[in-house]
Formats: sequence, C-alpha cells, structure tokens
Amino acid sequence: MPAFRVAQIDSLRIFVNVPQTFVASIAPGLATDTVVREFPDHVFKASVFSTAESLDPASRTLLTEIRMTNEGTVLRPGCMPT
Repeated sequence: MPAFRVAQIDSLRIFVNVPQTFVASIAPGLATDTVVREFPDHVFKASVFSTAESLDPASRTLLTEIRMTNEGTVLRPGCMPT
C-alpha cells in the first residue's frame, strides 16, 4: 500500500458514459459544461477529447473523455460530475 500518491490537478480528464440517443452529436472539440455536486452553482467549461468509438453493448452508452483546465485547482481527483 503506497504511503501517498502524486497527482497533477491543474488539468483534469473526466470520463462520461453518453447515452446512445446523443452519440451522433459527440465529436472531439465539442464544448461542454460540467457541474459537480460540491459546486452546484458553478459551471466548469470543458471539451470532448476522445470517445471509445463504439457503444457498450450492455448499457448502450459511449465512453467519452472530456478534458478541462482546473482553474485555481478547485476540483480534486475523485469528484463526480452530476
């Protein structure tokens, strides 16, 4: 068990499962708004970086990676988008 972990938190990668209904509108570079429970009144700006390119057959969702700048390092790894 490690005594500690080092993380770069000035830039974050967020993975989201996008429902099949919205897959046609997802493309790299697409701007997104992200909200987390800890800051419900703050909208964080991000953009789509990449997708898995195929749907998960069990959930019919597309795993999508969005990236954002963590200005002021307000967010910490492990926060869950709402």
